[in-house]
Amino acid sequence: MSNTEIATKWLICDVDGTLTPEQLLICLLEQLARKRMDIGSILDRAKPLRDRYRNNLDSFQPYIEQIVEEFFTNRCYEGIEKSELEAASKMAVRLCKERTYVFTRELIRAAKNLGYKIAIVSGSPVSVISAFLEPETADAVYATEFVFDDQNVCTGDPVIEYVTDKNRAFIEIEKTYGPIDASSSIVIGDTRSDAALMRRVNYPIAYNPKGQLKDIAVAERFAYIVETQDGILVHRFGIHGERIWQPSLIDVVPPDLATPMLMRLKAAGWPIV
Repeated sequence: MSNTEIATKWLICDVDGTLTPEQLLICLLEQLARKRMDIGSILDRAKPLRDRYRNNLDSFQPYIEQIVEEFFTNRCYEGIEKSELEAASKMAVRLCKERTYVFTRELIRAAKNLGYKIAIVSGSPVSVISAFLEPETADAVYATEFVFDDQNVCTGDPVIEYVTDKNRAFIEIEKTYGPIDASSSIVIGDTRSDAALMRRVNYPIAYNPKGQLKDIAVAERFAYIVETQDGILVHRFGIHGERIWQPSLIDVVPPDLATPMLMRLKAAGWPIV
């Protein structure tokens, strides 16, 4: 790193469960399953775990992990044409494109207005992430990429993915864009795969956290935010793991973002409660 390089403030954001309540990978697979029985079978086998999650008998993690494991281990993407993947991605987000969490949506807008760079890091395929995002949303997108041959057909080659190691995205951002100002940057996510990135910055936000990220947020004292129909609930944790209700954004986001965020949330009718 050169002494002349200026560190840049970044907001690094997950998508599924963080920017949108939807799971875009599952939405995409549901569309692909219309023509591909092997993908339909993956979803059918995961239904018992889905039902347990929906009935509050288990966390979301086992359900999505089984789907991801089967889809990628069995290389069910092999043979899919690029045009088919792009068409399925557009259909997958058609009904959910407007479904975004207010806090995350307004955080992205406020950060962008103040000169922060925005990076999207997701385990879902880049085709469905690109279809979901507005073109001006992100400066960089790191998502699962399939390998296509010269006929634009997906090969069985290993994919480029960020599920198992989202920390790779941090390294690639610095390689491409220069040093990250970790002291003033934010990472927001909802599952344990986001934790490695969160540890790299001064403002980690566990957003509607699921599974093990709940325990990590308590142990490592991440900001813990839950969005409900009543508003935005902000919590911090004490040294003994006690939950402290915090009706403000002090220490949750960098100081320059606190007031703009409060104004945006109030304007959207979603107060911190």
